[in-house]
Amino acid sequence: MTESQKDGGRFEYCQGLAGRDDRNGPMRMFYASGQRQLEGQLRDGKPYGRWLGWYASGRPEGEADFGACEMTRLVSWYEDGKPFYELDANTRQARIFDRSGREIPAEDFKGRHPPFVEGILALTFLLQKVCP
Repeated sequence: MTESQKDGGRFEYCQGLAGRDDRNGPMRMFYASGQRQLEGQLRDGKPYGRWLGWYASGRPEGEADFGACEMTRLVSWYEDGKPFYELDANTRQARIFDRSGREIPAEDFKGRHPPFVEGILALTFLLQKVCP
């Protein structure tokens, strides 16, 4: 199924059976230019496996890994490839870096997550709602 986004991009995913959230297969988001923005797999309507994100330029923005009902890894980079954000899935502690590579205190970051991280955190919130 394909849906249009407000910004002119599009969103593609496999539709589950009527009245059920059992989508299985690829889910993709695209910028208005057609460039990939986000790509991953759904299993029973939940994110699963490796999810990848890209900047509008086509450069990698981040990666996240999902297991059965949990995120196991999350990293994000600046557009030049330097580390931006890392989340330890065991402790749920974030490490954030400025453009020079220096770690900055999470409290100084004040929740300004990169777009890829925001999207992945939204998927993690979904998992909390649908997993036992």
